[in-house]
Amino acid sequence: MTTNITLEASNFKTTPSDLDSHATTDWQIAEDSGFSSIVESSMADPANLVSWTPEVDLESETTYYARVRYSGSSSEIPSSWSETAIFKTADTYIETPTG
Repeated sequence: MTTNITLEASNFKTTPSDLDSHATTDWQIAEDSGFSSIVESSMADPANLVSWTPEVDLESETTYYARVRYSGSSSEIPSSWSETAIFKTADTYIETPTG
């Protein structure tokens, strides 16, 4: 079963403002809160800066954990990871008509 989700994050900010510009984003989805069992990730992604639709088939009735962090153009050091978002996939299916 294919479960499509889109993760969204806040806009890139620096203090003071305009100190740097948003270059890439790291995205991770895991089966555990410690992120030792990564299901899908997109690292140093310059295209999906504030939203990402993973291409993995997520299992139904399963709890997943997601997090994100940013890298600026002038720094090789990424931000800290975001707070962990927790979500559970539904147990749904589409019955294929016969004959």
